[in-house]
Amino acid sequence: MTGSAGGIGSALSRQLADRGVRVAVVDLDGDRLHAVVSDLREGGAAVAGPLRRLGRGRSTRRVEEIVRHYGGPDMLFCNAGISHRSAAATSDPVVLERVMAINYFGSVYPALAALPLVQSRSGHIVVTSSIAGVVPVLGRAGYCASKYALHGFFETLGAELDGQVAVHLCAQDSPIQAYRQTHSTTPVS
Repeated sequence: MTGSAGGIGSALSRQLADRGVRVAVVDLDGDRLHAVVSDLREGGAAVAGPLRRLGRGRSTRRVEEIVRHYGGPDMLFCNAGISHRSAAATSDPVVLERVMAINYFGSVYPALAALPLVQSRSGHIVVTSSIAGVVPVLGRAGYCASKYALHGFFETLGAELDGQVAVHLCAQDSPIQAYRQTHSTTPVS
């Protein structure tokens, strides 16, 4: 579970652990993740630790570490994400790069690192998205761009894998499917 120290990630990690799922958690925020790890350990769930920086190699090493300690994953939850507020024309490029690094690459790198293992188990990749990945949200250009990118990448990955791995894009209480059915010429499954 990437993004495990935040609201959705920590809550989902706890819910899965309460159901007996062995959960490996990672996040850039080591202090907040430590609190989540302590909580999960009390319940007997398997856990990992903080990811100090993003990167392809770091994601691969973390996946290898998790597999050594806990076995291969049946599911990968790509939940890392941050937001920002600024108009497109006045957005600081440094902020836009950070939003893309965390929201997009913070999901893509772990997914690519874990994909052969998830694929060998006919597993699932679950990606936390947003309605902002489908429709523009004024004042959130970088956030929207990162979520559009997630949709483009993971919808393509799911189509290419053709059922070998179930890829799910999720947005809490958002009308993504209804929007696509209303505004698309191709059916949504």
